[in-house]
Amino acid sequence: MISITGLSIVAALATACAAALSLILTTGLSIVAAMATACAAELSLILTTGLSIVAAMATACAAELSLI
Repeated sequence: MISITGLSIVAALATACAAALSLILTTGLSIVAAMATACAAELSLILTTGLSIVAAMATACAAELSLI
């Protein structure tokens, strides 16, 4: 049989675990949100830079073709 002390220890552990999980979830979500924001910013930078590189290459190619 489980003693009352054992049950209170299990209850205390369960409470602590729930609190820790809730903290991890809240912190985790804010970390994920921060990562998503940073990722979106990087993607937008990569896209803009990539497009400007493509535009520069197209311009250079057109200039070379006109020379040929």
